[in-house]
Amino acid sequence: MSAGGGAPPRRSALLLALFSAYARRYVARHFHGVWVQGPAALPPGPVLVVMNHPSWWDPLLGLLLAPRLGRRLHAAPWEAAALARYGLWERLGAFAVRPGLEGTARFLVRGRAALARDDAALWVTAQGRFVDARARPPGLRPGVGHLARALDRGVVLPLALEYAFWDERLPEAFARFGPPLPARDP
Repeated sequence: MSAGGGAPPRRSALLLALFSAYARRYVARHFHGVWVQGPAALPPGPVLVVMNHPSWWDPLLGLLLAPRLGRRLHAAPWEAAALARYGLWERLGAFAVRPGLEGTARFLVRGRAALARDDAALWVTAQGRFVDARARPPGLRPGVGHLARALDRGVVLPLALEYAFWDERLPEAFARFGPPLPARDP
């Protein structure tokens, strides 16, 4: 499992490159199209990507979107049981989190550690579970707000994901980055 405390996730650059190539082909075979808008140019500093979580496809789509943020070290919290089942993601930058107060505290420590570098990007599903993209209010978990408030540089970058079948056999994926929000008011 993941390293303890605030240690950054274990990453393998080679595995990331190989799995990213696989993911591009896999998504191309399973989607009629992938439509992306944004992001705007990002200033230097860490990026906290705050996204919704409508599907199990989200990590693969995030992997394909990651290069749009420039050359960064990417990390993402994963529910511990899911990461135990899909352990490969740990070598791609995922780290385990557990529900409850202790899990939230660990998430904040690991999240802050991941965002300590100027070339970091932390991808957080702000709802903490699968939620239909049309659900209102979206029901964001408070941990992401605590992370955003702890940022002293960089940006918070909203990301909305949705999947639709329309009249095709295969779905289309939609990703829209919102405007980057400065971590601190100028």
